[in-house]
Amino acid sequence: MTPDTLAGLLAEPRRLRAFAALALGADSPAAVASAAGLSARDSLSAVGRLRESGLVSELDGRLRLEQELFRALARGAARADATAGDGDPALRAFVDGGRLTGMPAQKGRRRLLLEHIADRSFEPATAYTEQEVNERLLPWCQGGPVDHVALRRYLIVEALLTRDGGIYRRTA
Repeated sequence: MTPDTLAGLLAEPRRLRAFAALALGADSPAAVASAAGLSARDSLSAVGRLRESGLVSELDGRLRLEQELFRALARGAARADATAGDGDPALRAFVDGGRLTGMPAQKGRRRLLLEHIADRSFEPATAYTEQEVNERLLPWCQGGPVDHVALRRYLIVEALLTRDGGIYRRTA
């Protein structure tokens, strides 16, 4: 998981509320629903998605946050900050502050850029709805020349995402 993936996961209000309830000690979907002010259905859905992502696990019938995941993300972010100046010049020409400034015409550079976006936006083999894919791609496209629909199409054409019946997955 990347920090961007975590941010995208918690950008959905019900998941954020469920996450907060778990952080404050809720240890079951019912306790999450009560603490977060969610319906039982919304609580189950949010907790399920948090479990799928690896943020939440169950031990002895009790839900808990995977704190080691946060430590790993923090270590990874520190390494990324330390090497931020080492970015590929081919990427710097098309990405500024996490936003696309253009789309390369040259196929090799376009592939490199799309791999960069896919690596930072999606976890391999995780199932995403079209709405979740759009939510993850929108920040790349804000104020840029490419919209999220075109970017999603590019990722599929390059086989970096697969689509099956409205479910998308990042290829390995």
